[in-house]
Amino acid sequence: SPRNFVHRAALPLMRTVGERWHAGKCSIAQEHLLTNLLTGVLASLVRTYSPSNPPARVLLATPTNERHAFPTLAAAMLIAAGGLGAIYLGTDSPAADIVLAARKSEADVVLLSLSSVPNSEVLDDLDYIAHKVPRAAALWLGGAPALHLDKATTGSRWMVLHDFSALEHQLAARGARF
Repeated sequence: SPRNFVHRAALPLMRTVGERWHAGKCSIAQEHLLTNLLTGVLASLVRTYSPSNPPARVLLATPTNERHAFPTLAAAMLIAAGGLGAIYLGTDSPAADIVLAARKSEADVVLLSLSSVPNSEVLDDLDYIAHKVPRAAALWLGGAPALHLDKATTGSRWMVLHDFSALEHQLAARGARF
C-alpha cells in the first residue's frame, strides 16, 4: 500500500542514506540521486491516490530557504493515501505565497516542514502566516525532532508534530482512513 511504501521503504531508505552520508560512506551525489528518484515515485503516487472530492484539504510546503522536500512529499503521500486532499507547494515557499495558496485553495490545514530549529527569519514567517491564514485553517509544523516553539514568539496557532505517527493521528481526526 502507499502507506506501507512510505513507512517501510521510503523513509527507512532515506534515513539510511542520510546516516551513510554523515558517516562518509556515500557521496552527496548519491544521496541526491536517491532523493530525486524517490521524489518522482512519491509525486506520481500522490497524483494517483488523490481523491477527487476530499473531506479535507491539506496544503504542504517548506518555508523560505528550506530545501528538504522529501519529508513534505512523504506527508503528502500519507494524506492522499488516507483519502484527504494534498496540495503540495514544494520547497522554499515565501510566507505570502503560502498564505495566498491557503486562501485560494480553502485549505483546512497548512502543514509546513522544517529540517532544523527555525531562525528568526523563519519565526517571522511563521508569525506572518499565523496572522494571515484564515482562522478556520489549522496550522501544523513537522520536521525537526527537537522543534519546540515559544508560543509567545510564534503564536498559539501552531501545532508541532514530531513524527509521522503524530501526523497520522491528526489526519485521522480530520477524516483520513488508514
